[in-house]
Amino acid sequence: GSPVASVVWVQGGRPVDHNSTVQENVVFNSLEVPASCTDLFLPFTCRASNNEVTTPATATYSRNVTCGPVSVRVEASETPLVEGREAEVTCTATGTNPPARIIWYQQGRTVEED
Repeated sequence: GSPVASVVWVQGGRPVDHNSTVQENVVFNSLEVPASCTDLFLPFTCRASNNEVTTPATATYSRNVTCGPVSVRVEASETPLVEGREAEVTCTATGTNPPARIIWYQQGRTVEED
């Protein structure tokens, strides 16, 4: 069309790449970003427009990055633990995608939940 469209990648409302290229009447903009767990599922939007009058056409892409745990924390319901008394011990893994599968071991053997 005329004028030639502008194709811009936007993330969080701010342009991250506006270097569009025209080849055989097709306008495109390729975006290369490192896979990162810090911005997991933060969408990228491709916005194409050729004037200030019409609403830009958009398409959105959300990355799904596989990430191991950022931290693992074990907490007991009471400390110190007293021999012969039950205590609840909780393991929390954060920053994982997909969610972590937590398995408890005691002396090298899997502990089954009651």
